[in-house]
Amino acid sequence: MMDPTCDQAKTLMAAAWTPGELDEAQASWLRMRLAGCASWSEDMESLSNLWRRRRDLPVPERSA
Repeated sequence: MMDPTCDQAKTLMAAAWTPGELDEAQASWLRMRLAGCASWSEDMESLSNLWRRRRDLPVPERSA
């Protein structure tokens, strides 16, 4: 069974990519958790890389 703190961190990690989704208290809590857990830091870095690569993809044109 996963620790509720892990569940909360994973939810906040996903929300961190949407501007304005996290308030300052949530962002601060997430930064503290990431600083204290190598596994979560690695997960966040992987997500960061994924989002950066996603931005490099061409935007498909809409079909009429």
